[in-house]
Amino acid sequence: MSGKKKRKVFIIILLLIITLPLIIAGISFIGKVAPDSILPDSFELYISVPNPIRLLNLVLGHEHLADVLELAELTPYTPILNQLKNSGLAENNFLRFAARGKLDAVLLTDERFIAAWDTGILSPLLRLLPALAGRLGIPGLYHVRAGQNSHFEYRAEDGTVLFIGPYRNLLVFTNNPALYQSVIAGTSRDGGIIGAAAKSFSSRKYDIAFLLSPGALGNIFAGADPQITSAINLLQFPGPVELSLQFLPNQLRLRLISPLETGNQALQRIIERNSPAQPLLAMIPDTTQYLTLLSAGSLRELLDAASAISVRGSGTNWEGAIRRADSSARATLGMSLEDLLFSWSGTQFAVYGLEGRAHPVIAVEIRDENKRREVFDRAFSSIFVRENIQLVLDGNRIPRIEIPGFLNSLLSMMGADIPSPFYVVQNNYLFISESAETLIAAVNAVRRNQVLPRQELWRTLSEDNSGPASFSVFYSMDRSLPFFLRGSNTAAAVLRLYRQGLLRLYLENSVLNISLSVIPGAGRGLVPLAGFPLDLSARGRTGNQLYLISSGRDTRLLLTQGNNVLAVNPIDRNIRELNVPGSPGLGIYAIPAEDGAWVVNSQGQVSLVNIDLENLRGFPINTGIRLSAPPIAWGERLFLSAEDGSVYTVDDRASVNRWEGPSSPHSAPLPLSLISETQLLRAFIPKAFSVKSLYWTIMGSPLEAGRQLFRESPSARLCFSAPSSPIERNASLRLL
Repeated sequence: MSGKKKRKVFIIILLLIITLPLIIAGISFIGKVAPDSILPDSFELYISVPNPIRLLNLVLGHEHLADVLELAELTPYTPILNQLKNSGLAENNFLRFAARGKLDAVLLTDERFIAAWDTGILSPLLRLLPALAGRLGIPGLYHVRAGQNSHFEYRAEDGTVLFIGPYRNLLVFTNNPALYQSVIAGTSRDGGIIGAAAKSFSSRKYDIAFLLSPGALGNIFAGADPQITSAINLLQFPGPVELSLQFLPNQLRLRLISPLETGNQALQRIIERNSPAQPLLAMIPDTTQYLTLLSAGSLRELLDAASAISVRGSGTNWEGAIRRADSSARATLGMSLEDLLFSWSGTQFAVYGLEGRAHPVIAVEIRDENKRREVFDRAFSSIFVRENIQLVLDGNRIPRIEIPGFLNSLLSMMGADIPSPFYVVQNNYLFISESAETLIAAVNAVRRNQVLPRQELWRTLSEDNSGPASFSVFYSMDRSLPFFLRGSNTAAAVLRLYRQGLLRLYLENSVLNISLSVIPGAGRGLVPLAGFPLDLSARGRTGNQLYLISSGRDTRLLLTQGNNVLAVNPIDRNIRELNVPGSPGLGIYAIPAEDGAWVVNSQGQVSLVNIDLENLRGFPINTGIRLSAPPIAWGERLFLSAEDGSVYTVDDRASVNRWEGPSSPHSAPLPLSLISETQLLRAFIPKAFSVKSLYWTIMGSPLEAGRQLFRESPSARLCFSAPSSPIERNASLRLL
């Protein structure tokens, strides 16, 4: 071949290389349709993935994926993701190019679904699929020839059949043959009330997004915190709810957007107000580990909304508490709650905790400083509220308030327990804390401009999560577990694995926008295991004692709840329950014993149970003893302090005996501590007695009995005895 002919061949090949892709690309645009245009308009769930192969890469490359897949609810997906990761398909350059088209899918009733994937410029190659049918070699994949309805069927071992076939530039997947035929016939659009206009997303940054019908929303939040469920039940969602998710190497970002309506007037006042800026953020120190900030309305409006959301039977009667607080304020201070709190407070409120400090700080915006001073002066002039101004720290005088019980009860319902708070006014904000050191540290940080918006973690989480907000929660699970993570659903279980996060709620023109950014976090602290925390709130309030009995797979966590005792198996989260008969409100005690526990109520009914709360032989027994102090277990015996000053023992054979020991005419005996296997310490202390540290000396050896807090008294008696033969000895008492 001459050189001239070679050049012609080369030019022709070059033209083919250049023009053939252009021709294919041009053909791909002929008759092109969007995936959403063939999907039904009525759906329970709509899913949109802008770039499926990119999403797969982001998921497989997410640093926290292994921890997420350890959850019991997600373990079935572990083998699939491991196979994809090991196969290297997600890193294949050709696949990254070919599989980058948009993928949309809908989930319908009766578990029917249909998905459409846009093959882009490769769509002309879809016509070659029938010719490749016999060469694909995929087990369970068959090509069905039926004229224009020719398609592939993938038949799984469990009997599930997946129908796959091309439609213009789309590759269609469905588990229902009628849905596939409706696409081919052009009748798949059912004209549902949601309509095509709803198949769009307000979020601009997402890797996968969902549209949930109002009915599906309830299923998504099943098992969530009761307060969230109650709020959802009071709201109406006129259209589908948008939920989008963005994956970063070490971070997750979620966003929920939906228009809102409600028939509740208290919530309506909150919803119809656009979210304001939050200048209070500039008053929060950079050492803050957790923060809840509200700027949705006045204190009165927030309390009314909380009362509306409050779940019946949850033990929180907001309306009744507010009514009682108002009545008590009028009776003791001569002021209503309107005068006492609402008249001077603004619309910004915060509760936050600083690193290394146990007590939180409450911040309240002051709308009218003159009115606040007037109210405080009037309250301090009463006999019920006193102001102590003697404390000076770092050159700052820190006043302390002794507030009445009714007001502290109201604050306790808001999650704050500050019986004698210190307070400081700074830049039109009132700061309150039970710790003066915490309060002055917070104020000094603000004065030095060491504030939260400059904190690195805050800046990381708020990078795409900033601006005006009605409600913000910044948290670190080293210190707190936010309310929206306390549910038992899968979403809450996944998010609990990310220990630090920022949630912000934004309202504009009655459209709700919730954004959440989370990262795994660092440091030590609270790290919930898979399946935890367990929600026991439906059973009532638990006691403040928790015991561990047995070990290994027989481990049980023991706690009381009303007239019941619960044994929780932390391995399988199984809960056993034992009801102790008696009047409601009786004191119930559950104390570990060998291979089980003693269960006692204040009327002297005693049970000895195994780890599954099953009574052992001879139990329960009714001793007839009314207890004057909590019982204690020692060896194979249970010691009961009676109201008449005597002590009784119950052994594992259900035998009840009086333990002979000295008695006190002043008070019932109080068991303080077990100090060895053969010695039992009992103290007889008058009720008016108080010591911070109690020591006794026996035969010249000082022993610490423990720190006890009672009221002061000039005398106390101690008894040092062996259980079988009581011996009273002289003891010296030293007060520190």
